[in-house]
Amino acid sequence: MGVLIGVGNTVPQFPYKDLWYGIKINLKNHGHCVADGKIERVGNLDLHRTLPIQSRIRRFVANADGSVNYWLGANDSTVKEGGGTARLNAIDGDVMLYKPNYYRKFELIGDDYLLVAISEVELPGFTLMKEKARSPWYATFNRSTNVPVSACFLQWNSDNTLKVDDNGIPVFTSNAADFRGGSNASANDGTYKTHVGMPATGNAKSTIRTRCRNKGSIWHHGGWRFREEMGWLMAIEFGDLDSQAAFTAEKTEDGFRQGGLGNGTYVDSNQWSTHNGYNPFIPCGITAKLGNNTGIVEYNIPNWANTGSAKTVKVGSYRGWETPQQYLWEHCDDVIVHVDKPSDGGQRLLYLCSDPAKFVTPADKATSVPAGYVEMGRLPNTSGYISQMGVANGYTFPNSVAGGAGNKDYCDYYWRNECTDDNGAEGFYQLLAACGASDAEYAGVRCAGTIDRGALTIADYGFPLCLEYPQSAGA
Repeated sequence: MGVLIGVGNTVPQFPYKDLWYGIKINLKNHGHCVADGKIERVGNLDLHRTLPIQSRIRRFVANADGSVNYWLGANDSTVKEGGGTARLNAIDGDVMLYKPNYYRKFELIGDDYLLVAISEVELPGFTLMKEKARSPWYATFNRSTNVPVSACFLQWNSDNTLKVDDNGIPVFTSNAADFRGGSNASANDGTYKTHVGMPATGNAKSTIRTRCRNKGSIWHHGGWRFREEMGWLMAIEFGDLDSQAAFTAEKTEDGFRQGGLGNGTYVDSNQWSTHNGYNPFIPCGITAKLGNNTGIVEYNIPNWANTGSAKTVKVGSYRGWETPQQYLWEHCDDVIVHVDKPSDGGQRLLYLCSDPAKFVTPADKATSVPAGYVEMGRLPNTSGYISQMGVANGYTFPNSVAGGAGNKDYCDYYWRNECTDDNGAEGFYQLLAACGASDAEYAGVRCAGTIDRGALTIADYGFPLCLEYPQSAGA
């Protein structure tokens, strides 16, 4: 089990003070941002303005071996970096989002503050956060080969508006049906319920894992580590722990980013069921025209819930990461959870694995932790809004919901089931992230659910395609 890193008042000082930037979180203050005193920007404030680490996050098209076929345009992913039309429809490879190497440090300062610091260079007490890549959106499959694919099959008009037919249904590329998402229901093609161009859902972790390994040893769907890192990069950039804070393109008077991605993808649960049975409703790559920029794109869902009218949702993208929250639940193959009976201590422990070759779905009542998974710490004993984060093995995880709320602390919800000595609920579970579109303010970038066994899957459960680099990608 990991332990809290760097206990004591040891904030990096000269000569290192100009080489890192981050946030200091007031653990006694129950706000969520700089404005309410929960967060203070610390370190080199010029780095807070230029955001050198966040600025290196970018989309690219990957070859089968994970190498870069070409980088995509910084301000428009439908073109190549340097010019020329990009093909995002799986012909040239998988569309991926690159996160660079950098160094990170968590430090508890007394009982009152938690420091989260990042640097481009190695500093004492900082841990290397290795480069990774994942699909910028949820992935799908080649329906002929079952190989996982990250692609966008949308088309745009010459004025950069989305190309749709007379019924408002997107016009997809000619090969799009070969990569149909959702549950692969071909009967819905050409209708407002279409699964074409959407993420694939309704697949068990074990099925996705096998298909990723058939693609190659570097490919997997263990996206929790990527998500955890991006959540902190967002918090440092925005000066806000609430990823669903209202989006604003304007900087503060001091030149800092602010706000969040909003909650514009919320839909009513009953209406979603009526619309398409909880299958995906936002096409992959709807934010392609934003490139690597953070922003919001409006998408009109045709004939929402069979009402005859379109519903407009506001789709967020953080530095190329589309729909990081409040759309589909996300399978995370690099973490598992074990629940003890109350008579055995009642612990709910989180385990992390960083080696895709060892990712596994343990049997529900397995008596040992799978090889490669290391204990992170204890998850909260009850469901609720996350109020505190634990730190272990270089990562953070929810460890308390006491006093939490939708507008306090981390502002995201944690779900757990009830385990008694008699109901048979002990054993292993999967952790699901991101949350569904019908969960409103619950559904931020850090929300998590540990109520499903490892084999369970539902129509609104998607997955990321991830890339584990054996060596540098050269960015």
